[in-house]
Amino acid sequence: METQNPSILRCKVIAAPHTSNWNFLLMLLFSSAFGLKIKWMGKSTLFIFPFGFFLRYLGGIPVNRGRKSKLVGKMVELFSSRKDLMLVVPVEGSRSYSKYWKSGFYHIAFGAEVPILPTF
Repeated sequence: METQNPSILRCKVIAAPHTSNWNFLLMLLFSSAFGLKIKWMGKSTLFIFPFGFFLRYLGGIPVNRGRKSKLVGKMVELFSSRKDLMLVVPVEGSRSYSKYWKSGFYHIAFGAEVPILPTF
């Protein structure tokens, strides 16, 4: 485990592989241990009462995976409105096995002109 905080304040963090619900807890523990303020994207069905407020407090951004919503553009706008943002996205888009990564993380980073920080 790398014990130094990244020297960058704005980046797109990719989390791979996302194969377990434990990934969420580990992400929160590591970010808390190193004092990192992160935002993360999660499926919108997780953000229902009574958990929605708490998940948003922890940095969650609900994503409706069932319909197109110009999510890449919204995340690029989020980067442009903040001087420090570490946005975590599981590149598979699901905990299920995926032969290929989805490309949204790349388009967000490219549009926001921020580096990609790979993690696992």
